[in-house]
Amino acid sequence: MAKLKESGPAWTVAALAALAHEHRLAAYRLLVEAGPAGIAAGEIAEKLG
Repeated sequence: MAKLKESGPAWTVAALAALAHEHRLAAYRLLVEAGPAGIAAGEIAEKLG
């Protein structure tokens, strides 16, 4: 994919398209819930199966 400016409709559509996959969205939700402290990759894998 071509590099997009980090603003504007094209960037927004590309970002949302990346989250359109069920497992990516689940991982994103875990990261948001963890907040600035983050979450270990192993814990993400464990929670997502």
